[in-house]
Amino acid sequence: MIGGGHADGAPAGGPGVEQGSEAVVEQALRALDGLDELPPAEHVQRFEQVHEALRAHLSGDA
Repeated sequence: MIGGGHADGAPAGGPGVEQGSEAVVEQALRALDGLDELPPAEHVQRFEQVHEALRAHLSGDA
């Protein structure tokens, strides 16, 4: 099944997997807090940090 879910739309691995993933996403996105207070030149680094954290989680490297 594409996306790792079940045919009925439920996530693979049970309900705990989805909650754990939500926490990882929320933590990664917190790196964007205060972005509007930083110079634009520093935005790319923050976006790359978030991208890497999400990529690592999705690939199972985290």
